[in-house]
Amino acid sequence: MFLHAYTLTQTAVPLEKLSKVLSATLSVSYVTFGLSVLLLGAVASLNVTAAFLTAGGLIVISGCVGLFLRNYALAN
Repeated sequence: MFLHAYTLTQTAVPLEKLSKVLSATLSVSYVTFGLSVLLLGAVASLNVTAAFLTAGGLIVISGCVGLFLRNYALAN
């Protein structure tokens, strides 16, 4: 997924702005990852089973979104 997103970014952004756009994209990814780790850690401190169920639910939602977007891309 990231490889495809970078390829799209590389073709859509002018070369002189590419490094700034890619670093901003990675910064947003790292912040999102850090916040998700903190949130899941807070859930795990309350109940470990709830943490695993939350993680499993998010994986299922992510898979469904991925399948939807793949089917949408194939249809167009």
